[in-house]
Amino acid sequence: MVYFHDMKVVNSEQVFNQLMAKGNYKAERLIIPQNIASKGVCPVMNQNSFSYKFSRGIQHLFN
Repeated sequence: MVYFHDMKVVNSEQVFNQLMAKGNYKAERLIIPQNIASKGVCPVMNQNSFSYKFSRGIQHLFN
């Protein structure tokens, strides 16, 4: 399972622990390197692309 969370609201360990408490899952938490974890977006997403800028604009409307 892959999930995304807002680090300003909850950290990945809290999300993982809550998920594990809700069911009998055979899962382990993947901890990524700090240089990737500190990025604000997906490391493969092009921050200069139209789709990225458009989605950020829409996101700002709802925040």
